[in-house]
Amino acid sequence: NRVITEIIKSLKADKLLRFTYKAEEITVQPVKLLNFEGKWFLAALVRKDDAYLPGVFELSAVESIRMIDAYKSFNLPEPESSVFLEMIMK
Repeated sequence: NRVITEIIKSLKADKLLRFTYKAEEITVQPVKLLNFEGKWFLAALVRKDDAYLPGVFELSAVESIRMIDAYKSFNLPEPESSVFLEMIMK
């Protein structure tokens, strides 16, 4: 699966990802892959204006994914998995 391959490459290279999700282009710092009830999600810090917020994205809805030529530069602590799981369950 190309989406999972790009996410893993990005995690290993410490680079940001850009993709289309539900018709919106999004730039994220990937944190981890999560499986919940048989569905795969990307847990990430989402770049919104000058802030970085936790977000989750169901992989089946991710399109046009690519690693961008920018290193992770946020230097923010990564949220615990429970933060992302709570977002998935909402």
